[in-house]
Amino acid sequence: MTEDNGQRQELAMGWTWANIDDLISANGLFCDGDWIESKDQDPNGNVRLIQLADIGDGVFKNRSDRHLTYEKSVELGCTYLSKNDLLIARLPDPLGRACLFPLEGEKKYVTAVDICIVRPNSEDLNIKYLLYLINSPKIRTEVDKFKSGSTRKRISRKNFAKIQLLIAPTLEQHRIVAKIEELFSELDNGIENLKKAREQLKTYRQAVLKYAFEGKLTKEWRNVNNVYNNNYFTQLKFKIDKFNDNKSGQDLPRRLPPIDLKKLKSLPFGWVWIEAHKICQSVRDGTHDTPKYIKTGIPLVTSKNLRNGKVDFSNIQFISEKDHIEINKRSSVENGDIKGVATIV
Repeated sequence: MTEDNGQRQELAMGWTWANIDDLISANGLFCDGDWIESKDQDPNGNVRLIQLADIGDGVFKNRSDRHLTYEKSVELGCTYLSKNDLLIARLPDPLGRACLFPLEGEKKYVTAVDICIVRPNSEDLNIKYLLYLINSPKIRTEVDKFKSGSTRKRISRKNFAKIQLLIAPTLEQHRIVAKIEELFSELDNGIENLKKAREQLKTYRQAVLKYAFEGKLTKEWRNVNNVYNNNYFTQLKFKIDKFNDNKSGQDLPRRLPPIDLKKLKSLPFGWVWIEAHKICQSVRDGTHDTPKYIKTGIPLVTSKNLRNGKVDFSNIQFISEKDHIEINKRSSVENGDIKGVATIV
């Protein structure tokens, strides 16, 4: 049922090769959409223009919002869409993607010229079988062979009609479609479960951090290591006193009202609240201005680069040496600095 080095292998009984023209009945349809210019359109029109943005890879995206009047559609001799018409995009991306038109309404919809309309009107062809076949990797490869154009690749309807399609017997088409949709449903469920698991992991990560800094994760350790004795508390207080005394060379924060420690959450024995500037060499924010980004240069880390406690450099943007020097006057970055919730490493 496949081709091998240009030679077709013997097909199973009832299977056949055909192009789209072979599949269209006498009252069927295989044509391009209509050439509708901006001057032909009317936002108050009652005929909607279906565009390339609506055509997804197996999915109707329903994104467009262009219209024309019924009178103009008659004047232009437009072809009206029917529910379950197969729409094929003759422009990327990807080139040759197809979807079924799901909307109902007589003479309410037309489509743009870069979209093919396929309406077999044949009881021998399951339209979903044709949909899945056209969107398959095999046909996508064939489409690639017939594409043309120097800047934006396209495929003409005539060239698309040259592509040979492997057609199963009618009953087997129904079984193939049913199996595809069963497996696709399982994949969709799997994707949904992964999304839920990802959200649950975010919640769990936050819970771990919350419990860690409430002392819950080390409660057993404190019991085992007897941290409740006076010697441990004396050593801890000595360290805190050193933090309080060591203010030389630090960037002190702006004057703020004193914090009422009694209103803060109670802590395990030996834990204390302490202001960040007392244990950090420097606490400051970055630049408040948006610099001019360039293609290559010095990477600028912003909030969008912070991912789960790390810096994600995959979508980093760059600034010039001049802007770097200016920004560095305010917020120079060194190894081990913490930016937001991410550590620079």
